[in-house]
Amino acid sequence: IGLKIAAFFICFEPFGDIVSVLTLLRIGQPFPAEFMAFGIALACAVGRDPLQLSGARAVAESLRKGFETRALMQHKDHELWESLFCATVQVYSLMSLHPKT
Repeated sequence: IGLKIAAFFICFEPFGDIVSVLTLLRIGQPFPAEFMAFGIALACAVGRDPLQLSGARAVAESLRKGFETRALMQHKDHELWESLFCATVQVYSLMSLHPKT
């Protein structure tokens, strides 16, 4: 069941990236949006996969075989940079929230 959950999140992760960047822009946070977009672009460049389709292919192969394949593990490694940039933006956003009074 763990592989199926990972497959779900890996397949919808590119959509989540787009929504996050657009949300940051919509609420008037251009610096965090640019930082996050840079992390996404870096991950695409390192993985040589601008549309991030390698993750979906790796997930499909892993689900077919029933275990994590080398391709899926490599995809997760390539996502490290993007994850670091996105996590940094998320922590910054949480810390800069102002309570409404």
